[in-house]
Amino acid sequence: MTSATRTIVVSSDTSFTAYFAIDSYSIKAMSANAAYGSVRGSGSYEYGSTVTLTALPAVGYHFVRWNDADTTNPRVFLAEESGNFTAFFEANEYVVTSYATVDTMGSVSGAGIYTYGAAVTLVATPAAGFRFVQWSNGITANPYRFSIQSDTTIMAVFDSIPINPAAIGSINMEAISVVMNGKLMTVTGAQGLMLTISDAVGRIVFNQRINSDSQAIALPHNGLFVVAVNKRFHSRQLAF
Repeated sequence: MTSATRTIVVSSDTSFTAYFAIDSYSIKAMSANAAYGSVRGSGSYEYGSTVTLTALPAVGYHFVRWNDADTTNPRVFLAEESGNFTAFFEANEYVVTSYATVDTMGSVSGAGIYTYGAAVTLVATPAAGFRFVQWSNGITANPYRFSIQSDTTIMAVFDSIPINPAAIGSINMEAISVVMNGKLMTVTGAQGLMLTISDAVGRIVFNQRINSDSQAIALPHNGLFVVAVNKRFHSRQLAF
């Protein structure tokens, strides 16, 4: 007989033995979105046994919480009743950093924070007198479009637009004057030409087309500078 309560009429000495079995409980665990991750640990557990539920995020995602707001992962507890558990995942966020190798040559738009798998579009915009060459990873497409998978840093490489000598004629370097007064450089006779000024360690401090017959340029410090006009070089020693 399997009834927990048994009624009998006693008519003689009688012995009865009761048999007990440990209770089993159903533990069900699932992901709120199977594309974001999975959960391990569902099953039938005997009373008092240890249950371990593990939330396993897919690539590009991370575990956030269980449906009861618990954030422990793996989650370990003793089986005392049946239960349903749902794991919630979210996409990772990644930083896209992008800039021009030389600020004065151009700019880049599209940098920012993106969720995993999002479409990123970077646009390189050259300054006047310059052209876009390529990205630091060798890609030459502009705009540059890709799907974000991790934190990414990409630089835009620009270069001067080649000047057709026939269009400007020969350059009379003797007619170009470079005069220093403290940190102020005055360039005369170079109107319409590209002027590049580099310091003693090769850092470009000025790189623009001269728009007037006499143009004053503020330099960041004193020292030795190299002045290049359309790729022809003159050096000037500045007073310390």
